[in-house]
Amino acid sequence: METHVQFAVKADRKIEHVPTGREVGIDVGLKTYYTASDGQTLENPRLFRKAEKQIKRLSRRLSRKKKGGKNRNKERQEAGQSVSEGK
Repeated sequence: METHVQFAVKADRKIEHVPTGREVGIDVGLKTYYTASDGQTLENPRLFRKAEKQIKRLSRRLSRKKKGGKNRNKERQEAGQSVSEGK
C-alpha cells in the first residue's frame, strides 16, 4: 500500500542578489555532464546504464507472466515504476 501526500505552502521569500562581476560559460556534453569556462567539470552520471541490468531482469519476469493475470499487472506496475524512476 502506497500513501502519497502533497503540501502547498505559500511563503514570501525575498532573496537579494549581489552581483559579483564574474561570468562563467557552461558547456553541456555527453562525456562530461558539464564543463565550465573556468575548467571545472562534472562527470556524466549515466543513470540509465546503471539501472539497465535491473530493468532487463524485471522485463524478463514480466514476459513470463500470463497475459491478463493479476500477477502480470502487478509485475507490469513494478517494471514501469522501476523504468520511470531509473532504479
